[in-house]
Amino acid sequence: MVYIIFCLYTNILVTSMLLTGGSAVVHSLSGIYIAAACFLLPLGTIIYTMFGRIKATFLTDYAHTVAVLIIILYFAFTTLATSPLFGSPSTVYDLLVNASRIHPVEGNAGGSYITMRSQEGAMFFIINIIGNFGTVFLDNGYFNMTITASYVSALPGYILGGISWSTVSFLAATTMGLAAVALESNPAFPSYPNRLDPADVSVGLILSAASVALLGKAGATTTLIRVFMVVTSAMSAQLIAVSSIITYDIYKTYFNKEASGKRLIYISHVSVVIFDLIMSAWSTGLYYLNISMSYLYLLMGVIISSAIIPGALTLIWNRHSKWAACLSSPLGLSCSLTAWLVTIKAKYGAITVETSESNIPNAYRVIQYAKVVRWKPPIDLANEIFPNASYQATSFGPCCPQPKTDTYIPEQDEQCLYLNIYKPIVQSIDSLLPVFVWIHGGAHKIGCSSQSIPLIYNGTNMIAHSPPDQPVIIITINYRLGVLADMFLKELIEEDPEWPTAGNYMYLDMLSALRWINKNIRDYGGDPSNVSLFGQSAGGLSVIDLGAVKGSAGLYRTVISQSGLDSPGTYSSYYNITAALNCSNSIVHRLNCTNGDKRKVLSCIRNSSNENLFLIYGDRYTRPIIDNYFFPLYPPLAIQNGQYNNISLIMGNNDYDLTVCLDHPDMNYTDAIELISQSIEHKWIPAIVDYYHLKNCSANRTSNNTRCCNIVLWIATDKFFDCDIRRLFNAFYLKYGPQYEQNKLFSYHLNCYPQCPTVPEMGICRHSAELPFVFGTISDFHSEELFNCTWDNSTRAFSNEIISHWINIATTGRPLNQWPSYDPSSPRHFHITPDRGFIDEKWHRNCSFYDEMEVERVKEIFGNNHYIVKEPSK
Repeated sequence: MVYIIFCLYTNILVTSMLLTGGSAVVHSLSGIYIAAACFLLPLGTIIYTMFGRIKATFLTDYAHTVAVLIIILYFAFTTLATSPLFGSPSTVYDLLVNASRIHPVEGNAGGSYITMRSQEGAMFFIINIIGNFGTVFLDNGYFNMTITASYVSALPGYILGGISWSTVSFLAATTMGLAAVALESNPAFPSYPNRLDPADVSVGLILSAASVALLGKAGATTTLIRVFMVVTSAMSAQLIAVSSIITYDIYKTYFNKEASGKRLIYISHVSVVIFDLIMSAWSTGLYYLNISMSYLYLLMGVIISSAIIPGALTLIWNRHSKWAACLSSPLGLSCSLTAWLVTIKAKYGAITVETSESNIPNAYRVIQYAKVVRWKPPIDLANEIFPNASYQATSFGPCCPQPKTDTYIPEQDEQCLYLNIYKPIVQSIDSLLPVFVWIHGGAHKIGCSSQSIPLIYNGTNMIAHSPPDQPVIIITINYRLGVLADMFLKELIEEDPEWPTAGNYMYLDMLSALRWINKNIRDYGGDPSNVSLFGQSAGGLSVIDLGAVKGSAGLYRTVISQSGLDSPGTYSSYYNITAALNCSNSIVHRLNCTNGDKRKVLSCIRNSSNENLFLIYGDRYTRPIIDNYFFPLYPPLAIQNGQYNNISLIMGNNDYDLTVCLDHPDMNYTDAIELISQSIEHKWIPAIVDYYHLKNCSANRTSNNTRCCNIVLWIATDKFFDCDIRRLFNAFYLKYGPQYEQNKLFSYHLNCYPQCPTVPEMGICRHSAELPFVFGTISDFHSEELFNCTWDNSTRAFSNEIISHWINIATTGRPLNQWPSYDPSSPRHFHITPDRGFIDEKWHRNCSFYDEMEVERVKEIFGNNHYIVKEPSK
């Protein structure tokens, strides 16, 4: 009876896979409802199985196998030889290499589709071996075939069948699977321009998508014929297997040992019909429960594998006892289920269909949060409902237009305001998850949430390497860039009386994204009251500036600023109104759009091509504009006046954000003075030379602390990063006092020695070098191809520790405990290093002359005579 139950488990699972997979393909190609397909597919099988019995099964097996083989070869030769979309194996190879660049496979060597070194492939191999061993031992259909053959032929028949099965499946699955990947970027592909939905992949629609792309209607028809033949042939074998178990092993053995042949035929017919109806209804239910064919394939190994060895030993070992035969399989099943479910619970926090099938977090991409009208505030889509209450969010939206650089940027379009949501597979149903929003860098001129190969801002990787007890939703966004982000004209200001300003469109876009998140993230399991921002370079500047802009209060509570460009604590990061007008008017003039009529000027510039706009815009820096309305005060002054958001703030920079010694390895004193004079007025230079002992510096590359370029690096780091951070932190202390003594301000320095991927500044923790470690991704800001290298264990551990701090910040508003909070009486920063550990260090530089420079320039640029910089009382 034990083996009867396990054999029935096998027949039920195999039949379920046939009907769920087959009905999904039929539905996708013909539009027939899934439920109808589940009942119609086996109808013909019932008829000829009931009347033809095992003879009908043999005939259909032979006939259908020949037809299926012909179809497989037809698809293979079309893909590799005759299709105008491919035409040769080399073309397929080239397309797959390109697909690997655009959508690298996490866990595969180099992200490639054409490699045997695959983490998911290895897992599937194990599942496949275990599951199919089980079907061979426990599917009664195999035994029915064996008893009709000579016992001399049975063993070689099984061996040849196994070889043929693997060859056929390898040819069919590999050819059509890779064809689908290669064709995803082709307009002929059914889901173009989107990737095939993961749910469609899971239910087995790769074959139908590839065949339609390759052959159109002929491909759809051929696939339907193939599916019908495979399902009916295999279904017939399952019906015979179940009917023989019910008729002979159950009914005749336990209920009616004297049953006549006529009676047994009747029981057989009834069991075929009942089993078919039950399985059709069962498979329909599985569809509505979102249980797919791939899920059942995994489940088969879990359910039946424990009966393989006991079953084999029962046949071949005479010392295998009755109790061992009866108890080992159920005990093995209980252990298998326990291990499976406990692993799921430990890894994902809850047991659901989703978590028990998938190995990676969910990713919702190409979600448009706002619409763009050139040089107008974004039109929020936070309240829009997806058509039919659902949306295919499986590929990235277009990037915002930008000039061509050495950074890989995918497709661009002005309608580019999209966000991407990366969600852990499950969270505790009792609470909502913290939300971590990434603002990319690129000088507000270049960059995209989907940039670089491999994808640098990979939320899936960051989640995968996060502490399992701190699940966080990660969101990346696009925003307008360059000339499309900072155009500031009198005509634009006067265009809309309800919005009496212009420029800062990148910040308006970011606020729109935050409003979308605030309105909708609860639907994804996120907590709208626990949103944190993190950004690097221009993104690091942005996350600080947002605290001073109109309408940002209450949308987030914590910020991490990584190497904020020019730093948000300094005047040089911003335009005043006059500078912004002059810059934008020069662009209008060069576009030949000058005209006395305001409407004609706006029409002319809005009809200009992106190419012309970016050509004329040139290499100028895209600066935020202090406009006295939307962005009324630059951040230190906003904090001083109490017009800045009450947030926790983490700021820092890389040790070699400024590659002074790399760019000027043989710098002498004269070179040093020339370089610092570019950013520091002459009257301040003697004091700086004296404080940093620059006069006695050496051009010798081995001098280290007295080397000229190293001293200039310290000067530049103090001026552009550390003193600006301290200026902001002190402003918080002066305004809010004890409130900011409660662990709300933190600073860091970060060192790293990047070796993989290979970059020009190998081993130097330059600007943006920390990004791979923050996201746990082997990539680079500028990378345009896959890298054939991997991190060693120490590098992965270094990255994981950074991620742990960042995730703790997103969860609790502060880093892990060993990171000291800022104290103006004894300022310290956290030094993050791969070789010396994560340690707190005293910060003891003098910022007084940089603070004096700042006050002086703020008065000149922004006309504000009330800005002061002073140290909090100690």
